[in-house]
Formats: sequence, structure tokens, C-alpha cells
Amino acid sequence: MIDDHTRALDASKHVASKLHLTLPSTLNPPTQAVYDALSKKSGRDFDTAYLDAMVTGHDAAVREFEYEAETGRNAAIKRYAHDELPMLREHFTLARKAQQEVQTGVAEPQKP
Repeated sequence: MIDDHTRALDASKHVASKLHLTLPSTLNPPTQAVYDALSKKSGRDFDTAYLDAMVTGHDAAVREFEYEAETGRNAAIKRYAHDELPMLREHFTLARKAQQEVQTGVAEPQKP
């Protein structure tokens, strides 16, 4: 997940640079609040809260990127949104699966 997000961030920086846009250098207030809350948790409480945040965040990102990919006015941003959607959808699915495993204590068997 880290590699995918790093690659996506690099791609967003490239698009922003081409369009002469400045990306934020800090977290927005809601995301900072999630970070602050997570930093105070540990163990199972952390796992549960982290996965809840990952599911919520990726769900929101998928919806926002779908909207931009479908209705965006800038071709470069629209293409970026379209290109990142498969990764975001996969991360959302993985986060939901991990969330369910933590909630139930049951992990699906690994495929060989």
C-alpha cells in the first residue's frame, strides 16, 4: 500500500507541476484529527480504528476519483483520477477484508 500511495503521490506531483498547481504540504483538519486519534491508540484498539479509517478514507477517495474521472474538466487531472481508480478500489477491498478479519477474528486462508 505504501508503494502504491508513494507512486500515486509522485504522479499527482507531476500533474500539479505541469498545471502550475501547488499541492498542500500538510494534512487537512479532518485527516489530521484521524492521525491524532490513531497516535493515541495501540493494540487491537489501534487496529480497529486504523482499519475503520482506511475503509472510510478509501471509500471516499474512490467516490471522489470516480466523479473526477467521469466529470472532470481538466484532461490531465481526469486522466490521473482514471488511472488511480483501480489501485484505490483494490485498497478499499483489501481494507474492508482486513477490517472484517479484525472484527471477526477469522482470516481467509491464503492462496498458494
